This record gives sequence, structure tokens and C-alpha cells, in this order.
Amino acid sequence: MKFVTSEQMRAVDRYAIERVGIPAVALMENAGRAIAEEVLALCRGRREGRLPEHPGETIRERQAGAYGLDRDHVDPGPCLDGGAGEAAPLRDSGQPPLPAEHWLILVGKGNNGGDGLVCARHLADAGMQVSLLYAEEPERLGGEALLQHAIAAALGLPGETYTPGAVAAARSRGVTGIVDALLGTGAKGAPRGAYASLIREANESRLPIVAADIPSGLDADTGAVHDPCIQARITVCLALLKAGLTQYPGARAAGDVVVRYIGIPRALPPGIAAEAGVLLTEESLRGELGVDPARRREADGHKGTYGHVLLAAGSLTMSGAGLLAAKAALR
Repeated sequence: MKFVTSEQMRAVDRYAIERVGIPAVALMENAGRAIAEEVLALCRGRREGRLPEHPGETIRERQAGAYGLDRDHVDPGPCLDGGAGEAAPLRDSGQPPLPAEHWLILVGKGNNGGDGLVCARHLADAGMQVSLLYAEEPERLGGEALLQHAIAAALGLPGETYTPGAVAAARSRGVTGIVDALLGTGAKGAPRGAYASLIREANESRLPIVAADIPSGLDADTGAVHDPCIQARITVCLALLKAGLTQYPGARAAGDVVVRYIGIPRALPPGIAAEAGVLLTEESLRGELGVDPARRREADGHKGTYGHVLLAAGSLTMSGAGLLAAKAALR
């Protein structure tokens, strides 16, 4: 599974929008729907007792919808076609509605907030209650996010601008979960002002949090965790895995990470494809290195049976890394 830095992700976005011609609003629609699908999957799992109280820190890639499908490593479903077709409402999947669920969507002023607004609309269409909590006055939203605010307002989705104590007040009204759509990969440094207060209140609520793309307050490149930083139950990473989600302490703050297809072509621009990192998993061992981790060791195997390892590590005065790698290769 490939991962990218925030700058590489911006280049991929520009390539998809400007060179390929996929409308930005279509990508935002797919992103918001993907987040909604993961929220609905979490809600159903929680109701059926299939979710552990303390999630592990796992990374997986899911290209089909989670709502009613729950399939990993399959071709994109018809609702995730980059905007070319009309997606059916999530409630039409044959699953019963979730009226007891009431989710609070934390909305920032950038594209991340726009993804959250799309998510809110799809959750409402699926039969759930949603409330919007804007970090700033909605009029300050820009681009496609402002368009999504207008749609949410036209549909009558309830919303308000943040004031201190708003998250606790929402919980007292029966909110059962939170979507973090405050800050995306373009954010730098520690969250400030209303954003910082919202993050602290969300964490203090002890409600499950689903983060859009990355948890707000997490450095998308280094995995550094600023003060404050969202502590997510699930992070729905959009299009490509972000480098910061592969490293600690960011990986812990992200909880379980699901990478979702949103219509950006799988074939990356040549420059990005060459620079992108590869997460070492059993899948990448098989695909990138041609190694089968599950291959049985033969009783009569010898040093030439399973290939050869070249180690470029250590030095005369610092040989520890080379020795450790050599012992691992022998094992």
C-alpha cells in the first residue's frame, strides 16, 4: 500500500482535477459518502456487539462501500465512480435504519469541512439524526465547502457555530458519536482558537470519533501529535494513505485506519509514483518484493533455497543495525 506526504497529495489532487478533468465537487461527494459509510458500519458493528471497546491500530484499504458490503480489496462499487453515475441513497442497501444514532459533525472552513458536510447529508438520508457544529461562521467556508454548506442549509440540516461547551451540550441532547472534519492535511502547527477548544471537548466527551482523512491536530507528514489532537476511533483516509498515519504517535491517535477510494485514478502521476512510500505489509511483500510470508519452510532447505539478502547497513564503528538486520534475515 502506497503512502504520500501532504505535498504529494496536493499534487495528486491537482493532477486529478486539472489534468484528468474530474470535478473537485465530485471528489468531495465521494469522500463524504465514504466517511458516512464507515460511520454507518461502525454504528452497526457497535449495535451488534462486533466492535472491541479499545480498537487496535490497524491499516487496511477498502475500495467498496462499507454499508451492507464490507468487502476489502475489491473493485470500486458503482457509487464511487468519480461522479459519473448517480449513487443510490445509503438507506436503500437493505439494512434497517439507525434512528437511535445521533452524530455531531465538527466542520472546519476548508475542504475537510466540506467532506464532513457531505457525510452529514448521507447520514441523514440513511435515517440518522445529524447536527452540524461549525468551528467558524459558515460564511467563511471556501470553494466546494461553501457549496456543501448551502446544500445542507437548503435541506434543513440543523447547525450552529461553536461556543464553549457546545460538545457537552450536544451530548446531553443524545449525541452518540462525532465526525471530526475540522482540519485536513494542509493544516500546519498546533490547532488554535475554536479548533483547539473543539478538539479538547470532543476528546473529553468519550464518544467514538471518526476522523475525516486525518485526525485534526496530527501532522500528516511526520506523525507528530500536536496539543491538542483528536483521538479517533477510526480514521477514514481518503484516496491515499498519509505518511503521518504510518508512524507513532500519530498511528495511535488515528485508531483504525481505513483507506477509501474516492475517484482519483489509481495510476499516479509518474513523479509521485516514483516518490511515494510503500507500507510494509503482507500484501506489499507479495506484490512489491515477490515474497510469500506464508510459504512453509522445507525441512531440507538450505541457505540458497529461499533467496539471498543484500544488507546495506551499519559501519565499522556502528554495526548494530547491520547485525540486527542480518539476524532477522537468518531467522
